[in-house]
Amino acid sequence: MSAEPPRSREFLTVLLLGLSFGFAFYDRQLMSYVAPFVVPELRLTNLQVGALGSGLSLTWALGAFFIGRWSDALGRRKPFLLGALVIFSLCSVLSGLAQGFWPLFASRVLMGLVEGPFLPICLAIVAAASPVRRRGLNAGIVQNVFGSVLGTAVAPLAAIGIAV
Repeated sequence: MSAEPPRSREFLTVLLLGLSFGFAFYDRQLMSYVAPFVVPELRLTNLQVGALGSGLSLTWALGAFFIGRWSDALGRRKPFLLGALVIFSLCSVLSGLAQGFWPLFASRVLMGLVEGPFLPICLAIVAAASPVRRRGLNAGIVQNVFGSVLGTAVAPLAAIGIAV
């Protein structure tokens, strides 16, 4: 029987990965909330707004599968997670600086590709840092507490406040 990881390490892992995933999910939802501000400024059509969400969602799913699988095959999590964090943060900045549809679309599509594996990799790290009896609880906290609280409860309020 293996020894349990230290409780402080478990707590810190859940907290940091939860915050990271929460902000990634916040970023994923962001365009839905700020579209009324972005559409007139960039003169986007409804089709283009839909393409922004669809492009990000499609690459999110592909990234989760392919990059998550790659991470599993190598048995390495942190380099993938850190790389994804840096790239999606840069894409977020590029989204904010975009002056038209195509640069915005490209940044959102790349963002989806690197945000997609974020949750699966986070959950693999959480599982390794948690005792068996708390793996489900800790995974739920990372995904549902932080994702829902930051991504769907705080995001609309913060994004609209900033946009106004």
